Order: sequence, then structure tokens, then C-alpha cells
Amino acid sequence: MLLIINEDHVGQRIDNFLFSHLRGVPKTRVYRMIRKGEVRVDSRRIDASFKLQIGQKIRIPPVRISTRPSYDELDDENSIDFLEIEKKIEIIDETNGLLIVNKAEGLAVHGGSGKSFGLIESLRKIKNQPNLQLVHRLDKDTSGLLLISSKRPVLLNLHRQLREGRIKKTYLACSQGKIDRGSQLIIRKPLLRFYNKKGERMVKVDPTGQHAITKVIALETVNHKKHGWISLLQCEPITGRTHQIRVHLQSRNLPIFGDQKYGINTKDSRSNCQRMFLHAWKLKFCDFESNSYKNYTADIPITFTEFFSEFKFFDKTC
Repeated sequence: MLLIINEDHVGQRIDNFLFSHLRGVPKTRVYRMIRKGEVRVDSRRIDASFKLQIGQKIRIPPVRISTRPSYDELDDENSIDFLEIEKKIEIIDETNGLLIVNKAEGLAVHGGSGKSFGLIESLRKIKNQPNLQLVHRLDKDTSGLLLISSKRPVLLNLHRQLREGRIKKTYLACSQGKIDRGSQLIIRKPLLRFYNKKGERMVKVDPTGQHAITKVIALETVNHKKHGWISLLQCEPITGRTHQIRVHLQSRNLPIFGDQKYGINTKDSRSNCQRMFLHAWKLKFCDFESNSYKNYTADIPITFTEFFSEFKFFDKTC
């Protein structure tokens, strides 16, 4: 296989380029091909960190792709799954090289754990754009705004904005616990990733962890008739660590309602509701072409407004 690099892949590492073009091939196989010199760029051996330039020719040996079903080979059961996934994706806006989507809770951003298709695989099918890439991620049980790129220069620009802290993300969280309305917290606690006894990835506050900061504003607090004191919080992660908001709020005795890892399980047959009450509400970033800032807001999910109807804040915003 011979591929020629265009402007969409300039600056991309060769290993990441191969991962996207050889979907279904194990990463260990890709790295072995590079290490043995089976992959050549302009007839030269390269290492995995080699960065591509426009016009370069990449020669890839024949390789057997995984039997994971393609979109055209979906059986009836998988087709039903795909249709269900599509219902959970709302495309809010589409600009040159960028999709802004509103993801429902319960939808993973990519396939795995027995599921062939997540949000990104489904969008590649819906839009017929196999090069779509996640700019950032949301946890499966978090709803809200997500950026998807179709052009590498746009992707690199947004990644740079993320590293420099120029993308502002604002979340809504319903937490158990009481905090005075209007109160502001700046939570500065380092976070460390680890695996529990079940092999699940977890995060905890630990002095040896990564620097992490979350800004929290209490929008409203009510004494819920069934669940006690519940606070509606606006959360802005200044850094972008895994599970940052969830663990930071837990560390201040304000666990997110419905967070089965770090908080309280809301499964209740009487309420007929089961979700984590964390929503990626607003996004602000600099547009690649116009170089001006854009603001997007995702509607507050009906699960929020119905389950916590006591919050007057929802009457003003919904």
C-alpha cells in the first residue's frame, strides 16, 4: 500500500497516522512493523515518533485487518444498536473542519468493552467521513458538548488551545450536600490515576498526582423531599485531568448525584431515573479560520429538570 501525505496529516506522528489508517490492526503489530522497517517513508526507515511532512510517500506492507464488522456488514442486531446510538447524538453546528455535538448520557465516545460502535464511529458513518477525530472526551455517563474534527490542522489548533488553557468548558453538576448559594470554591488538589482490585481505572486525590484546579460556583441549593440537601453547581475545570470534576467535588463532600464510582447510585424504581448528573453545558474556543471566539451552549437535559424540579434555576434557563 502506498500513501501520499496531504496537508491534513502534516506534523502527525507516523504511529498515530497508521492507527487511523489500519483500524482493527493491534497497536503492537503496528509498532512491530515500524521497528522492523516494514513501514518506509520516502524509502527510508523511521521510528514511531517520526512526524510527517506534505508530499511524503508512505509504503505499508500487506496486513490482515481485524474481522470487526464494517458499517456495510452490520447484522440486524448491530443495526438496531447503531440506530439507538444515532438518536443520542445531536449535531449542534458544523463549520469548516469541525462538528459541535451534544452527546446524551450513557453513550461512550468510542467503541470498546464489547461495543463495536460509540459516538465517533457512528459519526464517521453518519457523515461518511472516516477521518473524523475526537478533539477531547467526555465520560460515558456525562452528557453535553463535544468537539469533533474532520481536518488535522483544525485538530492540532484545538489541541494547542487545550494545552494552553484557552478552551473554556463549563459544566453543570447536581451534588449531594449543602453549600450556600453564590459561594465560590477554587479546588486545587493533585489527582493520581490508579486501578482498583477489579481492574477499573480510578482517580484519587494524592500529593504525588498531577496538578489540577477546578472552579466551582453554587447556583442553588434545595432540601430535596427524598434525597436531602442537593446543590446545583457550575464547574469550570481549569486543568483537564481524568474524572477531575467528579473527584474534586467528592473531596469537598459534594459527590455528584448518580456517580457510581465516586458518589451515590441514584437507581430508584420509584423515580425511574438512573444517570450521573454531570452535563457539559458550555464551550468557548477560538475558531480556526476567523480567529474569533465562539460560544456554544447545550440544552439542559430533561433528566435534570424533571428529577430536580425544585431548582428555580431551570425555570430561568430552560
